[in-house]
Amino acid sequence: MRTITGVPESVTYEQVAEFLHALGMDPQHVREFRVHPKAIEAEVYALDENGRRYARGNAEVAVDTVHIPIVRGGTA
Repeated sequence: MRTITGVPESVTYEQVAEFLHALGMDPQHVREFRVHPKAIEAEVYALDENGRRYARGNAEVAVDTVHIPIVRGGTA
């Protein structure tokens, strides 16, 4: 893999958790997230009324997709 000046070779879990918390997400409930130039998309585990994960249909853990647009200037 090619090294790019200024780009770290790794990040800590704590750095990623801080980023997700800043977006209002609990890292323990995030299955996957992607950062695109115009939006952040995350798959988060769906939780029941007791805050527990549950299955939908074919017994896979239920997930919801979160789409957060990235805006320039001003406040979000």
